[in-house]
Amino acid sequence: MSHYLETIEAVASGVVAANASEVDRAGRFPRASIEALRDAGLLGLISATEVGGMGEGLRAAGMVVERLARECGSTAMIMCMHYTASAVIEAFGSAEVRKATATGKHLLAVAFSEAGSRSHFWAPLSTATTHSDGVHRRHDALAYTAGLNEEVFDALILLAAGSWKHDALRVGWERVQKLQHDMDEGRQKRLARLGFDAAESVSLSALHTRNFM
Repeated sequence: MSHYLETIEAVASGVVAANASEVDRAGRFPRASIEALRDAGLLGLISATEVGGMGEGLRAAGMVVERLARECGSTAMIMCMHYTASAVIEAFGSAEVRKATATGKHLLAVAFSEAGSRSHFWAPLSTATTHSDGVHRRHDALAYTAGLNEEVFDALILLAAGSWKHDALRVGWERVQKLQHDMDEGRQKRLARLGFDAAESVSLSALHTRNFM
């Protein structure tokens, strides 16, 4: 039996199984389970051994997720998203970010949807074409999913205002505007750390989905 299969069996049948019912009942994040997976090195399952990972592939990731799903659907889904993002980081990330992922310092996820495929990120509609001066990306499929939806935007304003009064709503609107600006700057900085240049970071940051800021 492969080493990672022995490891996931121990973690899944132990900590994950023991916490699954409470996670479901309370609707809370399965912190103990994720920490156990991290301590066992499984957050770095598909990271290369040269950066401290286990060096396994997507087949191994699928087997780990399947084993977790028998005990706790929440933990399995979190790890599914982590491995999805890890594959991208492993292929395109800097050595620093790859090492941080391999050693469990980062728990990753993806926030991606399109007007056509919606949240079915495994069947994207976006395309990229190669030209002599580099790769030209097409973001048309994301055009109608970018930004906050109106309901969330209005709710944030009201929460920030704390009142239905006109002056309070104006202050709430200003606070949400600042929040959006600060979140945009944060996304751009994270994209820059992943290796995107300034122009690409601005462009990609503007395409964040309506489900996430």
